[in-house]
Amino acid sequence: MHIVAARETVANNIGNESLIDASGWADQQRAKPSAFWQRQGNAYHYVTVPQGKNYTELGPPRKGDRLTALADFRSTLR
Repeated sequence: MHIVAARETVANNIGNESLIDASGWADQQRAKPSAFWQRQGNAYHYVTVPQGKNYTELGPPRKGDRLTALADFRSTLR
């Protein structure tokens, strides 16, 4: 996606809100009682890699993590 088109897409989605303010949206949402935010979305806030390991050898957890969430959201935006 061209950078200008990406900026326009983000601007259309966040409206008058600044990108800084919009970046906290997922944290605000995970406090909601909906099944998505309580069961699936919570894992999207972190990546856990034990000391002495690396993410490449472990891969993502079954429920996903911040990196899989970013890939999913990127795919959706595209």
